[in-house]
Amino acid sequence: MSNLRELGIQGTTDCHTHSGTLDYYNMFTKNIPYTQSVDDLMLKAKLAGVDNVVTFPFPSSSYWNIKFLVEKGEWVPSGYSDFPYQSENEILLRACEVNGGPIFPFLCVDPKAKQQEQIDYLSDLWDQGKFFGLKHHSLATNTKVSDLAKSGFGDFIAERDIPLIVHTSYLDPFSNPHFALDFVKKFPTIRMSIAHLGWLDETVLQKVRESKNLFTDCSTILQITDFFKNGKFLLSTPNRLIPNNPAQSLNKYYQYLPDQLLWGTDEPWTTLVTPDGSYAGKHTYFEEVDVLLRLARISHDAVRKITVVNPQRFIFGSNR
Repeated sequence: MSNLRELGIQGTTDCHTHSGTLDYYNMFTKNIPYTQSVDDLMLKAKLAGVDNVVTFPFPSSSYWNIKFLVEKGEWVPSGYSDFPYQSENEILLRACEVNGGPIFPFLCVDPKAKQQEQIDYLSDLWDQGKFFGLKHHSLATNTKVSDLAKSGFGDFIAERDIPLIVHTSYLDPFSNPHFALDFVKKFPTIRMSIAHLGWLDETVLQKVRESKNLFTDCSTILQITDFFKNGKFLLSTPNRLIPNNPAQSLNKYYQYLPDQLLWGTDEPWTTLVTPDGSYAGKHTYFEEVDVLLRLARISHDAVRKITVVNPQRFIFGSNR
């Protein structure tokens, strides 16, 4: 079994995981997985030798009536909570506290509705030191990250110096990584991770490289190389991928982004099973860690930077 402690590096962090709640959309559409407990996540991390974990709720929120959303495409409140992600954020925080492990909870936001209620709630929790950052999932909320600017979230995040992780892809009209660049033009001091390697967009990654406040995570490098190898999804070209060598691919992105690249797994979506039973991805947490072990044979410093040094600067800022 792959174990990161074999490298003798202390303070490693997985910067991109989901846990503690349900993904109601995937549950209704029969995609697997759609849940993972904090305890299960932390057990995997412990067995794999990962010291710390950044985790946030699954993308969808029970504030919305998921049945209406799936069947009619309508965003109708369910009545289960007062504002988006209220229940999911509370459940995640409680699960993290009960587990007691080395966890950095990030909470989810939706700029589409009840913005001030969310901000008031998050402000109180931030003042209590309950969470470490925020996550915006564009596809799950059907909003662009740039929508955070006009909803009040941008000012809130900037004033409190809260790190932000944003979902990106080219598979829907909301997740284009360039929307993250639009947001950062208005809020250049916010530390933001443009997740999933910015969908390999070279223009975006160049902006990340040039900024001290922008980051990107590699979640999940095995899925990304699989997608490229199998031609399943549109990924930007040219890129630095070597499809049959994820470790060398990761090293190439580290060489380009030595101070901005973060390691993350997108756990539990190391495996993706579609409703017809086929696999869109079939890997394990330990296989993701094994990529780091193979990367260490190329560059030990690369592993230390993307699992320890860069995550610390992203989460806590340059003064910590």
